[in-house]
Amino acid sequence: MGKSESQMDITEMNAPKPKKKPGWSGLEVGLAVVVVLLSIVAIAMITLYATYD
Repeated sequence: MGKSESQMDITEMNAPKPKKKPGWSGLEVGLAVVVVLLSIVAIAMITLYATYD
């Protein structure tokens, strides 16, 4: 009961944070898809350029 306001703030800051659930968020999935698609396009362009006569 004898805690000051500043001590209460410190104990609230040190409270354990809820752990994030495993898995990817929608933004992470979207960015991964964009990176994969751009990589495929880049490989296709390099292949076409290398085989171009």
